[in-house]
Amino acid sequence: MPLVPQQRMVRVAAALTLAGCAASSGGSEGGPAPASYKQALGTAALTDVETKVPKVLNRHQYEIERQDGSPGLLTIQTRWNGRYPLEDEIAQGVTEALTRLIITARARARSGGTVDVRVVELVAENRVFIGDSAQWREGFMTPMFREYADQLVTELKTELLTGIRVY
Repeated sequence: MPLVPQQRMVRVAAALTLAGCAASSGGSEGGPAPASYKQALGTAALTDVETKVPKVLNRHQYEIERQDGSPGLLTIQTRWNGRYPLEDEIAQGVTEALTRLIITARARARSGGTVDVRVVELVAENRVFIGDSAQWREGFMTPMFREYADQLVTELKTELLTGIRVY
């Protein structure tokens, strides 16, 4: 039995919706890249996070825009930092690049000690301007950007490891 125009439109709309959902579910090979880089930095005393993280950010010319603290969560967010595009970004037409870092330190369940221990995490966001486009593109992740972020993670981990030890 042939479909009437309304039934055909409903099926086409349903097929397009399913295709859109499949295309936007990221993470799998061949799918879209994640919108940001996220990496655990380990555990550290709150005082170390508050003193050592800004030192590393300053070495890389990141300016802290916001530092919010509550009993359970400390968030340090930098301003968008202009940087030269990386080689693989240039190969894809990137002419300008910005990166912002967000470090969170969540309270870990207390084990009876006096030191406030936090689980620390880094999120690196990337924003690029491609060729003649009229707007910035968010979440542009390339292998070289991940390497750049990995270097920041290594440096932050090293700095935090030199802090107060809690066993």
